[in-house]
Amino acid sequence: MIYIYIIISWLAPEGYIIFTHGGANGEHVDYMMDEPFYNSAIPHTKIEKILRNLGMNIIFALHDYSENDTHISLIILAQKTIEPSK
Repeated sequence: MIYIYIIISWLAPEGYIIFTHGGANGEHVDYMMDEPFYNSAIPHTKIEKILRNLGMNIIFALHDYSENDTHISLIILAQKTIEPSK
């Protein structure tokens, strides 16, 4: 999850980020547009805790979003509120 720290560090003070999660925890191979791709994910609760620890205020969290042929297990809108602790 080091990449999320880097992305958040690029945000302006009070900047926003949208974070999505596919829902399958752990490492696995999935398919998108009939092509295999590697995917790795951690539990929702851990993601929310990491974001908060990095100074993000979770404004909105939507679980189990579906539209047409798409399913996203988690969508988070968060705003940067403080500088993350190092």
